[in-house]
Amino acid sequence: MKIIISLIIIFVAIISISNAIKIENKGEAILKKSDDTSFINFTPYDENCKGSTKGIGFGSVGGYYCLQNETVDLGATLNMHFMNDDQHVNLTSSNDNYCSEPDFTQIFKLNQCDYYKYSNTNYYVSTSAQPQIPKNSFVIVTKDDLCESIYGYWFVSSGITINDYFYNQTNTYTCEGGIPYITTCNVNGSGDSSSNCVKLKTAQSCFIYSHSEDVYCT
Repeated sequence: MKIIISLIIIFVAIISISNAIKIENKGEAILKKSDDTSFINFTPYDENCKGSTKGIGFGSVGGYYCLQNETVDLGATLNMHFMNDDQHVNLTSSNDNYCSEPDFTQIFKLNQCDYYKYSNTNYYVSTSAQPQIPKNSFVIVTKDDLCESIYGYWFVSSGITINDYFYNQTNTYTCEGGIPYITTCNVNGSGDSSSNCVKLKTAQSCFIYSHSEDVYCT
């Protein structure tokens, strides 16, 4: 009996090590997905979606996954799913962490530029086999507990500053030498956020049953 138990423990350890080896820090390996999954991508642009991308973008698998928003500009959580004709996408923001308190919904046509009224941003909405993330972006990718499949992703162009009114601070996202940083500054009574700043390196790799996010720069 002791021998059987020991063999079971060794087998479980081998599986855990094998899964851990699959975790990689950067490049296309981070963007692996299940073969039967399509991603819905919201890529930010200026008017008419011409020129270079700039702003806050996001996407998720095309089901009813509840995507945690990493900024304060779009709502606490986002849900996006295909309409019955597979040519339109429903994007709903919610005030809670479970997509159960919707406060704004908008329908987007696929492969078309459209204006998102909730965040005053132009988005090109598309589907793809892999997440669509522009170069020089600060990226957060959410995966399953085994760090094998992607549920959703969020990115912001390097150099973008986002106001966090709840904590009365600003967060500036940058990519420096391929390393992601967040600079957080407290806003004083006159609205100045140039002082009392802290800059942190935020690179991270998903680790099984511990934390389910990759943080990196493209």
